[in-house]
Amino acid sequence: MRLLMLVLSLTLLACQTFKYGRVSDFNKLNLGMSRPEVEAILGQPDLTQANGDLHEEYMYYKKMRHSSYSKPNTWLVTLRDGRVVKWGEVGP
Repeated sequence: MRLLMLVLSLTLLACQTFKYGRVSDFNKLNLGMSRPEVEAILGQPDLTQANGDLHEEYMYYKKMRHSSYSKPNTWLVTLRDGRVVKWGEVGP
């Protein structure tokens, strides 16, 4: 019974990591990348926002830091004039 519970728990954690991806994907980003290049690495964002006055676009992602955490963290990629200018984890 314990073995079954362990297997089920690990399976659920693996499913969540598969759904959201890993934070380590952000290590593949570079300043100046275009939106299609970012999406090729991270996939479609969970949410996007824009600020026309600043010519900025904000791409929000949910990513798992480790498969042992129970919920994903939110990360933000900022593009200005269509190019990456910064990215990082959004505070709590």
